[in-house]
Amino acid sequence: MIRPATPDLADKRLAFWGYTNRRGADAALDLVRQLRRCEDSCDGRLSITHFFYELPIEVDGGVVEAVRDAGGPSRYDGGWDALADALPADGKGFEAIVCAGFDRISRSADRFFARQQQASAHGVALLSADTRAFGRDVEDFGYAVWCTSG
Repeated sequence: MIRPATPDLADKRLAFWGYTNRRGADAALDLVRQLRRCEDSCDGRLSITHFFYELPIEVDGGVVEAVRDAGGPSRYDGGWDALADALPADGKGFEAIVCAGFDRISRSADRFFARQQQASAHGVALLSADTRAFGRDVEDFGYAVWCTSG
């Protein structure tokens, strides 16, 4: 299930998902930009409690520190595998996953749909801070992903 933040999600806890192809300081700044975009879209109605993200390089203490120093969270909960492992857990601490844009989940149609199904199977919604995606359903977005995946 993919949808914009709506009143039924008010006061819910979210897991942030970020992804960037950038490296070094540019990667940290891009992840913080994605997080700020998500925070702005929450408009105080939703709380981001977990922070998952990936880069094309291993996320180590130096990367986490660079993200924190750029204005991001000091907490890092892992990449997609850690997020997927948390989905079935009782008391996981979040009801939905928020990302800056659905393309951050994946630009590959197969991977996007696999991740969307993983989340949906555990009743976890995918939310996008991208206002252009509000009102679009998974089929519209998935078709766009499929068309660009070749």
